[in-house]
Amino acid sequence: LVGLGNYTHPNTRHNVGMMVLDQIANKLDLTWTQNRTLKATISQTSLDIENKDKSRTRIDVTLLKPRLLMNVSGPSVSKAVREFSIDHSNIYVLHDDLQRPLGKVSMKSGGSANGHNGIKSVIQHLCSENFKRVRIGIGRPPDD
Repeated sequence: LVGLGNYTHPNTRHNVGMMVLDQIANKLDLTWTQNRTLKATISQTSLDIENKDKSRTRIDVTLLKPRLLMNVSGPSVSKAVREFSIDHSNIYVLHDDLQRPLGKVSMKSGGSANGHNGIKSVIQHLCSENFKRVRIGIGRPPDD
């Protein structure tokens, strides 16, 4: 899971991707560590997931908050994907979406960046659009 935002401006609406990751980490009682190689703050865990047939599957989860400005976060994401051998189909990027009303969440699998420069950077550095996006509505303020 990747949370996009501008780490230099915490608690602003454009940081909603990072804020959601913070909530997930808090809920799972995880701690964050700086990873200079990845230029990111990361947290990792394994989860036991119950399948429809009641069997269990163990999955490894990495939470990543790039320590780069949102519009150039692609290098951090691509380094993490290589470092942890993550298949592109298992990447979920959480990001702000001005086009959606505040609090409205939607999922998109692949496709264009829809004008989001952070997503453009991730696409460019992964050389692929084949990853999932969790678009979190922040709405447009009257002066945008």
